[in-house]
Amino acid sequence: MPGPSVSEDVARFDRWSSTYESSPQQSLMFDPVHRRVLDILAGIVQPEVLLDVGCGTGRLLRAAARRWPSARLIGVDPAPGMLDVARRLTPEAAFHGGFAEHLPLDDGSVHVALSTVSFHHWQSQADGVREVARVLRPGGYFFLTDMSAPAWLIRLGFTHFLDLGSVRDVFQSAGLRVVRQQRILMGRVLVTVGRREGDGSQADGERQPVEEGCGQPVDYGQDGPGFVCNLALGGAGALIGAGLLRAMSAGRRGRAGGLLEAAGLVTGLVCFGEAARMIYYSRVEKLRLRESLVDALALRGDETVLDAGCGRGLLLNAAARRLAGGQAVGLDLWRAGDLSGNEMAATWHNARCEGVAGRIRLETGDMQEMPFPASHFDAVVSSLAIHNIHEPSGRARAIGEIARVLKPGGRVALLDLAFVETYAETLRGLGWRDVRVSSPCPLMVPPVHLVTATKPGAQAG
Repeated sequence: MPGPSVSEDVARFDRWSSTYESSPQQSLMFDPVHRRVLDILAGIVQPEVLLDVGCGTGRLLRAAARRWPSARLIGVDPAPGMLDVARRLTPEAAFHGGFAEHLPLDDGSVHVALSTVSFHHWQSQADGVREVARVLRPGGYFFLTDMSAPAWLIRLGFTHFLDLGSVRDVFQSAGLRVVRQQRILMGRVLVTVGRREGDGSQADGERQPVEEGCGQPVDYGQDGPGFVCNLALGGAGALIGAGLLRAMSAGRRGRAGGLLEAAGLVTGLVCFGEAARMIYYSRVEKLRLRESLVDALALRGDETVLDAGCGRGLLLNAAARRLAGGQAVGLDLWRAGDLSGNEMAATWHNARCEGVAGRIRLETGDMQEMPFPASHFDAVVSSLAIHNIHEPSGRARAIGEIARVLKPGGRVALLDLAFVETYAETLRGLGWRDVRVSSPCPLMVPPVHLVTATKPGAQAG
């Protein structure tokens, strides 16, 4: 029976149920976690019967339903208030009251089980994982996602969270083979994927091969590192100047001195604010934006996709996760001035950590003269790369090369902070269809826009 602390935990979530959907934590924490987990899932298996353990109001199941409308959805949660909201908002799913340690489901009745940011609430994590293994069919998968903690903190007993090795031990003791572990959201969250072994045959809908992530956080670098450094130095200089002006003119400051001091203070704060905003974009926001960009390609999963100016693999890996039977190709000159740590080894490291190293290929080359034949790619993406070509004629050649290597009927998605209207006009001049420029993303300075378009002609297959 659940102890008093568990009962209090359930009561707290019961009280929270009426405002849970409008909580800021949804957009700041839960939604980004859900997107990343479902992306990882999509690269491994197509779910037929999907269980969410600790489903809350069914938010993850609704996101899964949009991706896999034919999947049968099941949610289990101990909080009645959460289940009431879930049944109202997610009528396509079946919901049951219960704890992870005692799932109200038959043996082998589930194809894929998920648990996101609820594992630390389980009274007995080992018993809960064994229960998930019991309800999984042979060849089924368990995707466990929760906040991560370093091993030394766990050994001191200050947290209920698990580290990478401990999660492996719990999975293995329950009869689940760990096929992948990956840290997401700047390393704060750990995703572990386990497979229930059966007769050795491939499970229905499984995408092979399944690659194991490196267990380390990915790092896609800082965009415009020189500009960010200059903003920070300029801000520091302005604040120091304002401070020196105050110190030297104490008691004798006139109107002009006061205005100079205020100008220095404002300039310093603005520079630091813009630098912080660019850092936030590079470390957090661009991970969200990349999913929207790849969504715009409407990939089937068997395409060959080019990332022109791939850098450390931000878009390359996002596309590769969706290519069960295709390949993502990255092209770059690997110049550190455009992106911090921009080298091929860093791109391979990120691909291994995202579990997609077997689905990518890297090439060294200039997007103004690509080393690929005409009509070779089904889709082309590019992020914050084309504007680094300083001459207008060079940027025009890059757009022309993208048009040349793309198959008829193929899609492009180009994210950039300058010249986007020129890109769009060039594509319109080439007769491309559905040319659109998105509204700006305000978290980048200058704001970034996304250009999408379709090359004329019909794409085979």
